[in-house]
Amino acid sequence: MPFTADIMKAMLNPVRMRIIQHLILHPTATSGEIAAALSDVPKATLYRHIKKLAQLELLQVAEERPVRGSVERVYRLAPNPQWHGSEEELEQMHQGLFAILLGIMGDFERYFAQQPPPDPAKGDIALTTSTLMLTDGEMRQLSMEMGKILGPLVQNGPAPGRKARKLTFIITPAEAPAAPPEGREKEETPC
Repeated sequence: MPFTADIMKAMLNPVRMRIIQHLILHPTATSGEIAAALSDVPKATLYRHIKKLAQLELLQVAEERPVRGSVERVYRLAPNPQWHGSEEELEQMHQGLFAILLGIMGDFERYFAQQPPPDPAKGDIALTTSTLMLTDGEMRQLSMEMGKILGPLVQNGPAPGRKARKLTFIITPAEAPAAPPEGREKEETPC
């Protein structure tokens, strides 16, 4: 399936992003399971977004099961699409990603604007970056391991003492480090 600017625009919707995130952490899910995980989203709205993602072929029907006279669909994410678009569409995608980053910046702005002032030492926020040298297979393995860790936590519902916390991973290509000169070992650098 080609990855186009239209698909990128569709994915910028926050509810659709949450559906995709749910399916990243859970290989398959019914619309009912997704609705339970995204309980703050009205069901009619959620089903409309699932339908749109399926129309765009970002979701696939993994299985259909008869349930009380109707058919229940089990969804999964479609395989990774390849970009097939113009430079203009690529620029639109760039603008969409920039909008996501601005949204994250807005979250930080709202956090620091709280009254009384927040105490970052409490552990409410964290910001770190690491450059990892990974093959494509190692990257897939890292994603699967993160899914195993985060999967059970995504199921947490509201409870005393629990606060909503947004976790954002941004994966980008990094400039390849220069190879060390012959005869010298590479210096260790902290992450």
